[in-house]
Amino acid sequence: MKWFALNRVIAGIFAGALLAACGGTATQAPPTAPTGATSASNAVQSTPAAPEAGSPDACTLLTQQQVTDAAGVDMASGEPLVPTSTRICTWSEAGSDSADSQQVTLTLLKATEFENGKTPPSGFEVTPAQGIGDEAYYVTSSGLGTRFNVKQGDLLFQLKVGSISGKGQTVDGLETIEKTLAMDVLAGR
Repeated sequence: MKWFALNRVIAGIFAGALLAACGGTATQAPPTAPTGATSASNAVQSTPAAPEAGSPDACTLLTQQQVTDAAGVDMASGEPLVPTSTRICTWSEAGSDSADSQQVTLTLLKATEFENGKTPPSGFEVTPAQGIGDEAYYVTSSGLGTRFNVKQGDLLFQLKVGSISGKGQTVDGLETIEKTLAMDVLAGR
């Protein structure tokens, strides 16, 4: 399996585990194979994701150029993590399948997920962020990087920037990219 496909599956598993640990629910299971993958017995068909009721499409909240500018590397266009859901969108470093390649994931949160994220499981640290949205905070864990949760009116979302390896990445650098992208999301509203 290529690294970028594995990265997408791992991101889905982590998102579901974090949501479950924080009291949220993962309404979609992670894909069993990357979009467009085929096997001898059957081909995985990818159909465009229809917007979930009352929720924007996460892939429309940022442009490929905004993600490229913030990450500092050329990023491919965003794709739903789960083809049947518009709640999680992932942008991967263009032309790279290395474990060191950048990935940006934007997840639309439910109100309970946002609130529960303020009291994460042991091993995670929550740091409030000032000056963005109605409320925002970082959730950081050694070895797992950082996530930036933002609330502005009825829009609640999480941004995660990083790579599988984490090589060459600092928490401060990741937080700067996440905050830049969050401001882009809010500016587009």
